[in-house]
Amino acid sequence: MSPRHSQSLAVLIVGSDLLMAALAWCAAYVFRFHTAMGAPLGIPPVSLYLKIIPFVLVIWALTAMATGLFKRTGRHSSPLIEAFDLIPTSVIALLALIAFTYFYEEYRYSRITLILFGLLQPICILIGRYCVRVGYRWYRAQQEPRQLLIIARGYGLLQALTVLRGLDPLTKPAVLLPGTDDKSADEAISRERGLELIAEPSDWTQFFVEHPTQSLLIALPQTQSSFIDTHLTAIAMQVAEIKILPDIARFTKLNPGIELIEGLPLISVHESPLTGSSLLAKRLMDML
Repeated sequence: MSPRHSQSLAVLIVGSDLLMAALAWCAAYVFRFHTAMGAPLGIPPVSLYLKIIPFVLVIWALTAMATGLFKRTGRHSSPLIEAFDLIPTSVIALLALIAFTYFYEEYRYSRITLILFGLLQPICILIGRYCVRVGYRWYRAQQEPRQLLIIARGYGLLQALTVLRGLDPLTKPAVLLPGTDDKSADEAISRERGLELIAEPSDWTQFFVEHPTQSLLIALPQTQSSFIDTHLTAIAMQVAEIKILPDIARFTKLNPGIELIEGLPLISVHESPLTGSSLLAKRLMDML
């Protein structure tokens, strides 16, 4: 799953947690006063229990943020580990709610109701998270694959194919190889990966009408940087998401350092000269 979809799922899970916490509070009221447990002192008005729900949600949200539960959402390797991670947060939230109800005279609630809430809270939240994940997977399965166009040549094409492994599995890629020189090697690589080859158009507006594209990845060598200067403006008018993989691979053999200054990549060619055999020679000289 791509980072964007992981974030979307995490937001849905957080919303589900809050909704299910409110549902657990309502269920605790029903089980306490409208089942065989009975209510010797009478049944309190439901409005008394409904008006505390905003406080329940705030307490739960603050507790989850303080314990880091929200940050760990989606990072659990199994539902069992997620359940064990959820229990401490639920206990702390319950204790905070009990302290709140005793601090304000207006909000005095049945102890049995609070205990039931503590038991139901993690169960409801786990059920909610499961339903969200199942529903999200179903929704993603109904979507059409996102069309990705890769404009690349040479080593840039290999880098783009490496990036492709980390993209959304629903992405449907195609390759456009610009230029008039020999493309046989790049074409062979593209066919080997099962990618559709598309010819370079003369009219980008008409091209994107015939080939609807949601994402674009450009990975061209410096020798073909003129393509970006000539066509990027026209392409940007037609595609919502455009990413450019800069041609800095040529510097990697020099063990450079790359830093961002005001959003601009700055390459330090001699960032780490003592690497590999040079570092070994330096260590031997130090020993002598």
